[in-house]
Amino acid sequence: MNDYKLAIEIKVTTTPVDSLGSPKQQDLFVETQKQTTLFSGTKEEIQSMLADAVLPISRQWMLSTNEPPIVNIGDSVVTGNRATVTGQVDAQSLSTVITLEYGPTIELGSSLAANESPLSGEGMADVTFSVTDLAHETGYFYRIKAVSAGGTVYSNIKTLTTPQPLIQLTVEYDGITQFDFKFKAPATSNLVITDGDGTHTAVAGQDDTLVTHTTSYASAGIYYFYIEGDYLDITQLAVISDLVTMDISRLGSLVNLTACTFNGNGIFGDISELSTSSVLSNVTIQNTLIHGDMTTLVNVTAATFNNTNVSGNLSKISAWPITIFISVNAQLTFDSVVSWTLGGTFFASGQNWTPTMVDNCLISLALGGTTGQTINIGGNNAARSSASNAAMATLIEAGNTVTVNEGGVVGTAPISLMVVYDGITQFDFKFKLPATSNLVITDGDGTHTVVAGQDDTLVTHTTSYASAGTYYFYIEGDYLDLTVINVSLQEFVSGDVSGWGTLINLTEAIGVLSGLYGNIDSFVNLTSLVLINFAICPGIIGNINWAKSITTLDTFRLQGTGLSGDASELFGLTLMEHLILNGDKAVTFDFVTVFNMTGSIYLHDCNLTSTMVDNALKSFVNLTGCNIDLGGNNAPMTAASADAYLTLLANGNTVTVNQTLGAELHVGPNAASDPNGNEADATTDWVEASALFTSVSSPVSVGSKALCIESNTTPAANARTGISIAVVDTKFYKLSLDWRHVGVGGDWNLTLESVVVGTLGSADVAYTSLVAYMKAADLLATIRFIENNAENDGGVYFDNISFKELL
Repeated sequence: MNDYKLAIEIKVTTTPVDSLGSPKQQDLFVETQKQTTLFSGTKEEIQSMLADAVLPISRQWMLSTNEPPIVNIGDSVVTGNRATVTGQVDAQSLSTVITLEYGPTIELGSSLAANESPLSGEGMADVTFSVTDLAHETGYFYRIKAVSAGGTVYSNIKTLTTPQPLIQLTVEYDGITQFDFKFKAPATSNLVITDGDGTHTAVAGQDDTLVTHTTSYASAGIYYFYIEGDYLDITQLAVISDLVTMDISRLGSLVNLTACTFNGNGIFGDISELSTSSVLSNVTIQNTLIHGDMTTLVNVTAATFNNTNVSGNLSKISAWPITIFISVNAQLTFDSVVSWTLGGTFFASGQNWTPTMVDNCLISLALGGTTGQTINIGGNNAARSSASNAAMATLIEAGNTVTVNEGGVVGTAPISLMVVYDGITQFDFKFKLPATSNLVITDGDGTHTVVAGQDDTLVTHTTSYASAGTYYFYIEGDYLDLTVINVSLQEFVSGDVSGWGTLINLTEAIGVLSGLYGNIDSFVNLTSLVLINFAICPGIIGNINWAKSITTLDTFRLQGTGLSGDASELFGLTLMEHLILNGDKAVTFDFVTVFNMTGSIYLHDCNLTSTMVDNALKSFVNLTGCNIDLGGNNAPMTAASADAYLTLLANGNTVTVNQTLGAELHVGPNAASDPNGNEADATTDWVEASALFTSVSSPVSVGSKALCIESNTTPAANARTGISIAVVDTKFYKLSLDWRHVGVGGDWNLTLESVVVGTLGSADVAYTSLVAYMKAADLLATIRFIENNAENDGGVYFDNISFKELL
């Protein structure tokens, strides 16, 4: 049984000997090596080993003068998938090969020569290794190895870990949309782009030319796209895609970045991380999740922040040499008054600013002497207060275009106008007011005037300011008694009319071709309103459906505004004489209703669909003597509303509507076949009776020939000529032609299926155009020219005949 153990230590010591009596003895060295051997056995076995033991051996050795190298390992610096490892080696004056051994496990496995290898000097020397093939987010072991004639020496082992790629994107490829990565870099720089599908591409910069690397993967899926190589040299970067998820917070190391564009709802990160680039001057961030304080980007000269979460106090950036600043739906403020000279367009709508912030911004821009710029701080920002009146005037006078909510300019007064006076044109404010009421009118130049009403007489208050400029004009006093307001045809006047909805006695509101704006849904309260005319005021918005409850309305002129709504809802306005909404692109006609009104209906250029046009024609079918315009950019009517259309025409209405027609059905080669392109010196397909029927060369309307029928030369009763064209029962058809009388004799009629659709007398000697419609009642349609008397009724020339189905 092995109950005992014996440990024997063997020590070998070498002592230098100057066998040749050399003075170099001190240059040699002493080296001691120890080794311990462990023996196990019984007590008797151990005793036997001790009995056989010999005394330690000591002897002298002759040794070589080649000393092994000395190796110290230093730290590593990791950048992306690259690392720089440092160390020190004393080559002992021998040629020494120095390598770095490294790998993801303790077995290492890879090697790389030192930049200084081989080394041959004496004393400690620095060595470096540039490793470029590391994987991202991976731990590595490494050590330095030195080999010379003196032996092989290793350093101790150290570790390093590579980070995530600096520029890394996750691309959720949809199988359709390609992904473009755009950048600028010096021509001496190369990026190594890994597309995530196993593709590695070296792409060289082109100095100031934007380089686009396009990737379309083999199949839909998620890919990890990242940039290596000389990415620190990138000067401009653009990622515009909703396919991409990307964190911009890691881009702070791009210290050469001068411009960047990010647009995609998967892009996020803190914008303040980009402030490390002192040369960054142009930033565009739109439709992203990027957040952070944008005021940290102190060298920016052009910035766009739209629909993102960027925040910051704009009053901090007054020192920026900014040329363009656009911000919509960001989280910005304007907390104090500074002097800021704006160098370009400024949009800060959608910020939910308080009145103080709006005032601060306007006053700051005015103090800075901003000129000739476009400034928009409207949107959902609060209305400015009277504190910024002077600043607003200064900005306007300096040629700036300023959009701002004006509702709070004059306190509670709902009639507030801004007059940009040019020194020539006077401003006329026209109104009606009971004689027992007075208005207090503030012209904006320090003048306050009390003006009495004159009942039903229109009063005109005229202002010519002492000098050109911007003035704020408002009404106080008994303004709630106003019955008429008229500021028409004065483009230099602007103001928010949304407050006019409180003027409950108002019967007429007129502001044609002016700068009026605002939501007029509040006009639903004006139950006595008879006339509203804000034509060509694109700033007027709201839904027209409020008007359906104002039964007193007879004129609704709101063409060229920004209104929306369903016009079919207005069918109950039986007193309406003028319904004019043309050019309002958001107006619809969604249902068939029954209109009973007189006058004009203009709905052209409203982008109505064919169904909406048909709905309108059917809704208007009871009207008589009206002027109805459904043309312009509206879609054409269809056969579904043809009955209503023919009824409207029969009831004396003038109807303008787009139509889609079928192929030409008057196809015979004759003198009137111009629309079909086969005009001929013939009377083909036409049949005459009791008259002279010929093709003539003069007078003609189109081409070189026309047809002529006359009964004076051969007088006989019931002179006529006609043609029968095959049609489809119940379908609708359109006839158009040009005709004139021969100049002598009695009247001639044109009939379509025995219905008189036109008559000419002997005085009608100039060609006129005629259009008529019919609904087929069988399989033939007959067109006939016939004298109106028994005989000797002269005749007619006719030309340019077309007969087509209404589709």
